[in-house]
Amino acid sequence: MPSKTLTVFGGPSASHQTAIVGNEMSENRPPVRPRRLKVRVVDEGDRLRFSFHAPQYGGGCFMVLWLIGWTVGCVWLAGMAINEPKFFIVLFAVPFWASWFFVFFVLLRTFLQREELSLGAAGVDFVQRVIVTVRRRHIPLDEVRTFREYEIVTDRESGRRAWGIEIVASGRSLRVFQEVPEQERAWLIAELKRCLAGLKPPVPGDEGPMDDGAEFGSTPGKADRETATAEKEDEKRRAKKSELGNGEVEVLRPSGTPVGPPSDCGWQQIDEFRATGFAQRGRMDWGAVGGMLFVNLFWNGIVSVFISSLFVPEMHGPEGAMWWGLVVFLIPFEVIGLAMFVGLVAVLLEPVRRATWRFSEGVAEYRWTYFGFGPRWTYPIDRPDRIELRRSRENQRPGFRLSIRQATWSEDANGADRQLVLVGLDNTEVCTIDALTDGEARWIGDILLAERFEWFRA
Repeated sequence: MPSKTLTVFGGPSASHQTAIVGNEMSENRPPVRPRRLKVRVVDEGDRLRFSFHAPQYGGGCFMVLWLIGWTVGCVWLAGMAINEPKFFIVLFAVPFWASWFFVFFVLLRTFLQREELSLGAAGVDFVQRVIVTVRRRHIPLDEVRTFREYEIVTDRESGRRAWGIEIVASGRSLRVFQEVPEQERAWLIAELKRCLAGLKPPVPGDEGPMDDGAEFGSTPGKADRETATAEKEDEKRRAKKSELGNGEVEVLRPSGTPVGPPSDCGWQQIDEFRATGFAQRGRMDWGAVGGMLFVNLFWNGIVSVFISSLFVPEMHGPEGAMWWGLVVFLIPFEVIGLAMFVGLVAVLLEPVRRATWRFSEGVAEYRWTYFGFGPRWTYPIDRPDRIELRRSRENQRPGFRLSIRQATWSEDANGADRQLVLVGLDNTEVCTIDALTDGEARWIGDILLAERFEWFRA
């Protein structure tokens, strides 16, 4: 495949020319390139490479001072535990040691984190390093939809927010370059979009998935445009919008060519004679493990100290009515600690979790199992009318989450906010597959429309 030269620092293209109307300029003018960039941009001819390293000296220096004092306390507690190895002393020290390690790793990330992003004919490659590589991601070019700005709340009490660049893909989206200045962020997004257009010219009618800033209703891979006329009447019947759920709704239709799964698809098709099945096996997320481990050590460590004071004579805890009062007082804290522990176990058992959907004659079955054991849900199916693709608003919050019916722990859940909904002839919901990416939802929906076509015949 011949290489394509990408010009970053050249003049604006014809599409970027501006027109002055009175004292106002048209919105076609591209963002101005800042004089000084925090992101290092290198044009390698057939590839653009971006490198971002911006230490947070303000907060980092404060954490260094805090960690120095905290280290003195932790060393003193360690000396006590070594000289007088008693159970309650170790329990008392655990929250302090856990906090020290947590702040230490945050400090490393604050000063040493580096992000590298490259865009070329093969797609997008991203590497995040904190001394060693902690994250790596490759998105093939045909799965890259667009680049846009994202916003997250970093402190709910103060309302502090952070912005960055999001790579929207048919699979999970990728968020990079947090805390890049606003003007530079706008310029980078414009350059990334322009370079993507040079590598991957847009196809009419294929504007991307259901995302903010992208036209709703397009289907990646829908290349056979001749079927539009034959399906015109059927489209009118199926184009009605459902009032079930929230978010945008798109009615899926059979495509002229098979829709393939995205490169990061977490589902696999099950080959069965009388059923169409899909299975998902959990994946270990070390970020989720570390976060849940710290929360458990800190919270349950503190609660354990108070519980020990009730039963260990050496701690000289309360007696009589005060003893019973402390027992009652600790109950809600113990319940919260137990829930945190269950969450930690769920994260550790994620690799042995298996979710399975099977669609057979007249019934859909969903199983959620660990080591082959788990609950089962069945949904009778009597001539469904259509399959709807929805965007679920409640699944768009970034961070750790657990969907009980579709158990998925993930620190990088961006983009897994789609739902496939089978809707009956009476406009009622039959069953829902949630926590899907746009590419996964379209792939599963296309297979159901092709293999269970008798359900959707007019």
